[in-house]
Order: sequence, then C-alpha cells, then structure tokens
Amino acid sequence: EFRILLDQATILMSISDEMAHEYKIRYNKNFITFNNTIDIEFWKKQQRNSYELNNSPTILYAGRIGLGIETSLELIAKAIQRVNEELKISIKFILKTKENPSWMNNYKCVEQQEFEPHNEMPRVFSEADFLILPYDFSEKSIKYIQYSMPTKAPEYMISGTPIIIFAPEVTAVVKYAKEYNWAKVITENNINAIAVAIKQLIENKELRKQIAQNAINIAEKNHNSIDVTNNFRKVILSVVNNALA
Repeated sequence: EFRILLDQATILMSISDEMAHEYKIRYNKNFITFNNTIDIEFWKKQQRNSYELNNSPTILYAGRIGLGIETSLELIAKAIQRVNEELKISIKFILKTKENPSWMNNYKCVEQQEFEPHNEMPRVFSEADFLILPYDFSEKSIKYIQYSMPTKAPEYMISGTPIIIFAPEVTAVVKYAKEYNWAKVITENNINAIAVAIKQLIENKELRKQIAQNAINIAEKNHNSIDVTNNFRKVILSVVNNALA
C-alpha cells in the first residue's frame, strides 16, 4: 500500500539526506530533503561567544526520556562521574526533562530541571558549557531513530555551545555531524570512549570553539527558516502550476 501511495505522489519529501538515500534504495524514488528549521534572529540574540570553563562546567540534555535515549543517558552520567574523579573537577549533567529517570539518584553529577518557556531556550542553551545529543545502540533503538533528525539539533547548533553526539555510526545525525564537523562525535558504546571525548573537550578550548563555530555556520546555511520555507513554497507551487497547466 505504501508503494502504491508513492507511485501516485507527484513529489516525495524526507527529513534527512540519509532518509532520502535509503528510500531511493528501497523504493527507487527521489525524495527531496527539507531540514528542520529555526528562526535565526531569535536564537542569535543570546548566542554563546565565550569558550572559557570554570571548575564546574555543565553538560545539558534537553528533551524526552524513553525509547532510544535513556540507556545512553545513564552511560553518559557514569562517564561524567569518572571524568570528575580523574580531573578533580565537578561537571554537572543537567537533564531538562519532564520526569526524573529512575537511575538519577545513583550519580552525584546529575541534576534534573524543569523546562523553561520556549522564549528562554536561547539563553538556556547558550549558558550551558556543552549540549549533548544521545541515542541508544540497541537494534530496536537504531530501527526507531536511524533516519531521523532531532528537531533540537539545529537549535543546539545555532546556540554557539559546543555539541557532543553519542550515537551509533549508522544514524543520520552522526553522518551529518561528521560531514560538517559541527559536533564532537562518539560512536563507541562504552564509558571509556565517552570519558575520553569529554576530557578532550574540557582540556582543549580551540576544539570547543571550532565545533561551535562550525555548527553556527551550518545552522545558518541549512536550517534558516526563511530559506527552507521559501524552497518549500516553491516546491508546492510547482505542483499546483503543473496541475493547472
């Protein structure tokens, strides 16, 4: 039934290049990618531009807890605890989530906070020292998230705060980040790999600055709501015009 629907469609759209590529293989159809968008001016009002750290830096995760994410969140907490012990610092792992994860109280570094209103998010993201995008590595999780692109990814990117991605190699977000170097990417599912990456970021100001600036540039180029909306409008109008011709 889905293949019949594709055959009847004039235009096919996807939410990531990886999804478009996979669907071309599966269905022999060309899909147009439309990225998640952001209001550039809204987010740039409180964009981070300093990459100094104090002795208690923060790593922030904002979003849901559940399928495809929660196992990795706890592994990150374990890694942060290890880094704190090794470097004698006090990294805080801030979770802005609707609920407390069941494992949270096992880690001194973890703190759960309520969501702020949307108009406060540019400040919240820019005030964090790092933003993290995690995905789980189980077969079920990969099947669920492989070709998706998180809606908060461009919001993280435009914030000016360095991004950490902890996710399987096959996911669309990892491939996107590696292509443009807009995040520190971890694809090994173990505490040591996470700890090493976090220590590299803590100890290397230029690395923090470089990936943050790359993220801003890609967000402005690929996720500007004005540009994406205009392109979307053109595609829709082309269908209408062809139908009326």
